[in-house]
Amino acid sequence: MATDVRLVLLGKPRLVVAGVPVENFVYSKTLALLAFLAATGRAHSRDALAGLLWGEMPDEYARANLRKVLSDLRRSLASHLIISRQTVALDRENGFGLDVEAFESELENLKPVSQHHLLSESEIRWLRAATDLYGGDFMEGFYVHDAPAFEEWVLLQRERLQALQLSALYVLTKHYTARGAYAEGINQAARLLALAPWHEDFHRQMMLLLALSGQRSAALYQYETCRRILKKELDIEPAPDTVALYKQIQDGDVSLPPLRAVPPHNLLAQVTPFVGRGDELAAIRERLNDPQCRLLTLVGISGAGKTRLALQAASELLAGFPDGVYLVTLGSEDDLGSQVRCVAASLGLGLREGQDAREQLLAYLRDRQMLLLLDGAEHLCGRAEFLAEMLQHARNLKLLLTSLARLTLPGEWVLPVGGLALPATADGRDIEGHAACQLFLTCARRGQPDFAVSSNNQAHIQRICQLVEGLPLAIELAASWVHVLTCEEIVHEIERNIDFLATSSMSVPERHRSLRAVFARCWAQLAAEEREVFSSLSVFRGGFRREAAEQVAGASLQILAALVDRCLVQKDSRGRYSIHQFLREYSAQKLAEDPERHRAIARRYQEFYSDFVVQRLAQLPGAGQPQVLDEMVAEMDNLQAASIWAHEAAGMAAGGPGLVSVAGARPRHSLSGEGDRLFDRAIREVYALIRDRDGVGPLAAADVTAAVRLPS
Repeated sequence: MATDVRLVLLGKPRLVVAGVPVENFVYSKTLALLAFLAATGRAHSRDALAGLLWGEMPDEYARANLRKVLSDLRRSLASHLIISRQTVALDRENGFGLDVEAFESELENLKPVSQHHLLSESEIRWLRAATDLYGGDFMEGFYVHDAPAFEEWVLLQRERLQALQLSALYVLTKHYTARGAYAEGINQAARLLALAPWHEDFHRQMMLLLALSGQRSAALYQYETCRRILKKELDIEPAPDTVALYKQIQDGDVSLPPLRAVPPHNLLAQVTPFVGRGDELAAIRERLNDPQCRLLTLVGISGAGKTRLALQAASELLAGFPDGVYLVTLGSEDDLGSQVRCVAASLGLGLREGQDAREQLLAYLRDRQMLLLLDGAEHLCGRAEFLAEMLQHARNLKLLLTSLARLTLPGEWVLPVGGLALPATADGRDIEGHAACQLFLTCARRGQPDFAVSSNNQAHIQRICQLVEGLPLAIELAASWVHVLTCEEIVHEIERNIDFLATSSMSVPERHRSLRAVFARCWAQLAAEEREVFSSLSVFRGGFRREAAEQVAGASLQILAALVDRCLVQKDSRGRYSIHQFLREYSAQKLAEDPERHRAIARRYQEFYSDFVVQRLAQLPGAGQPQVLDEMVAEMDNLQAASIWAHEAAGMAAGGPGLVSVAGARPRHSLSGEGDRLFDRAIREVYALIRDRDGVGPLAAADVTAAVRLPS
């Protein structure tokens, strides 16, 4: 397994392996080679690398030196080197961290932000965090002899990365200047000048900030500093704009144009910190900044955090809507008059009696550049014509909706809202770096201020977040128990019963006081046929494909699409569908309320996977073996569950007689060790399924071979 590696190239280059700095390279060009492989992120031919670092030497000497350097590098990073006879590459996966990559990734969306001076709080945090990653110029102070090609490459990287840092710092400086936060603006301007002391615009910005903050003498001295540096470095005099600013400061006549007033809004300050959702916020901002997007619906199950996300996004978009951003909390009524009154009340618009309320509202909105946030719009599904009418009459109006389902209006854009980001591994390390765990810690500390992550609880915190699949409401409900239970006990309670996740706090809306209440609300939104299909889908384990849903649960394409639209069922890039574990448990309880239908669904489930395995095993000896094995692996949870149904139906315990003999019947073609084990498992599932379906007892190996139509 590869070792955790961190390579720092911004500033003085250094390599840290498993937490220990590596300082014993035999050759200076070893670090140069490592930096080049890491920063370019691709394989290079040996000849190209030899030419890069020893271009002035004869080829045979250059290649010999490359072999020595590779041997030197191999001592520290053998598990991350990919070396063939022709090429050399660096594996940057499996625990390899590169500060340059992180820095560039953070600032890839800088251009849209740089076009306005007033930033949102999240944009400020993002830019500050990104600029803090810049520990210095690329490979600062590092030099290798007789490698002009490498030095030229370093110079190009240095200029490119420094330009990114300067752009980000300049955006921050302009923001703080416009906001009147002069002290912070001076700090950022100083960082700019430390990197580029010859940049005249940065000197002007510093002069302006010093003057506005009352430091007139320092501002005048900054001009003299600018003039001296320009003369020494570039042999030029300050530009007319700089001289004009200098004279204004001398005359005491420096001021900023008045700040734009904060657009009107009715958004209340949030009493809890906003956690995670950086990707979703960026997606909302990108879509609502797109002229083509007039209506954006955030869709997710109750408790997914749609309202909180929408409020955060709306507050960050205030500057882009000069006529205001308004939250409209929709009531349960869905008639046109109620919708009009609800929107008008949220805008503070007094409707005149005796005149058509709808016409008054449309006239008010017509020329306004405004964003309306309509929370809880699911009951408007199929009855939201007035929203479309508002958009048609008010060309600068945009709508941001939260809903349990998409509204299917013309021009509707949809953004699904799922769980918060979870750690990819199960070791409990670095849990505070993931949004789901951050939310748990934030909520836990409300009830127990001294709650801290420790070696005893970190894996359990991670397990809690994974059990609830990052669902924000479930995380908050689980965290509310830390003052009573240990994290390990909370894990056990969640695994035992979803009803554990509940609160009696009157400060929480009734619909969010338990997961059962949340799921009951989702269930109530479904039509009778949708409920029947959704409960039937609860028999699946580990996901399912469309044909399985159709044959087992009777799910037509229209009903499956409706469940996906409500985020009750998710579809992944492979075409497989899945259901949140707790939703599946809730719908399984609904299915169990009708024992006869439950048995019928279980029987169809068992028969479907019996046929599935028989067909796939018959294909294994052919050329499509890897694909068939992949399909069987993907369905392994369903195969096991179907086998259990078969055993229960036959009144037998799993792992009954005859399984050992069956394993010996598999065809002997080449399989990997893992594939071989999975094949054995599949054979055991086939045996149980066929035995139950065909009403036979323990079968001999030859009988099973014939039953699954495999060559002996």
